[in-house]
Amino acid sequence: MNMICLGERTGNLDMVLLLLIFLFTSAAILLFGLQVSRQIEENMDDHFRTATPFLYLVSRARQHDEITLTPLCGDTPSLFLPSEYDETGYATYLYYYGGGLYELFIPTDISAAPADGQLLLQTDPISFQLEGSLISVTCTDSTGHAGPLFLSL
Repeated sequence: MNMICLGERTGNLDMVLLLLIFLFTSAAILLFGLQVSRQIEENMDDHFRTATPFLYLVSRARQHDEITLTPLCGDTPSLFLPSEYDETGYATYLYYYGGGLYELFIPTDISAAPADGQLLLQTDPISFQLEGSLISVTCTDSTGHAGPLFLSL
């Protein structure tokens, strides 16, 4: 009878070991899945912060026949999109200021400060440069990767 009891104990120990292996494997898979999910979320956030300003700038630039790179108040580089309504000249300025992409729509004969614009969205730093007949727009994400966009003049 002692032999049967010893065998039952060994069988129970095998079952407990299998259960523990299953639990540890399940926990490892859940932790790995959580890490992958967080990485995907970070990548999507980085993509949103760089792609959204680019898409907005492209859509606004396509609405105008003329695009120039003009400083706003002398020191803030901005895309200048002129337009005319009821024989009055207006200007749309798109620029990066204080951690966000701003838009300012004013008559061309009025000067304004960068803080006067409307915040469109918080974004990573954006820079504008004139390169020949192209305007280069660069957005640098949180990892330091700089994504360029080129607009033809």
